[in-house]
Amino acid sequence: MKTAIILPVFLCALLIEACVQTSAGIGTAANPAELAKARPTVAQPAAAQPTSPALLTETPVPSASPASSVEPPTGTPRAEVSPAATPIPDASPTPDAALLELGKEVYRKQACGVCHTLAAMESKGTFGPPQDNLAVTAAKRIEEERYKGTALTAAEYIRESIVNPQAFFVDGYQITRFPMPVFTNLSVREVDALVYLLMQPSPPVNP
Repeated sequence: MKTAIILPVFLCALLIEACVQTSAGIGTAANPAELAKARPTVAQPAAAQPTSPALLTETPVPSASPASSVEPPTGTPRAEVSPAATPIPDASPTPDAALLELGKEVYRKQACGVCHTLAAMESKGTFGPPQDNLAVTAAKRIEEERYKGTALTAAEYIRESIVNPQAFFVDGYQITRFPMPVFTNLSVREVDALVYLLMQPSPPVNP
């Protein structure tokens, strides 16, 4: 009885063991073709395309022209820098009446006519140089070699002769009975008016 029971059980155990081994073999011994199909496909890099010779040729870059060869556009005028104009104290065709009248007033109050001759003031002094057309005479004096003053124009020379008469002595008047005084008592406005008067051209002398 026992032998009848044990034998079928033993045979079942052997059958189960054979099935297990067969299953394990199938899991480990895979078909190479199937494995190849199961592998992921890796994209192969594209073959390098030959570079066109035209692309390899460098395009020449034009060299910059020297700055000195650049010329301004035709028809465009160049900017010219003109030097600052130096005012020339010439007599005005239409004198400033108020300034001229003040100059005459200062001339009379300072008794300039006692030593100088000036037709506009009807003075006939002889102790100092004549003052008719003094603008022309003054321009010549500052060009003399012996002139050591600081005036550069006729108007500056006349002003210098009023406030600093020792700067220059006119020939023939180095020694005089009444030397020229220094008129430091005058205001700037009064000196300006006196210079303006002496810069005016003298009226023509009637025959």
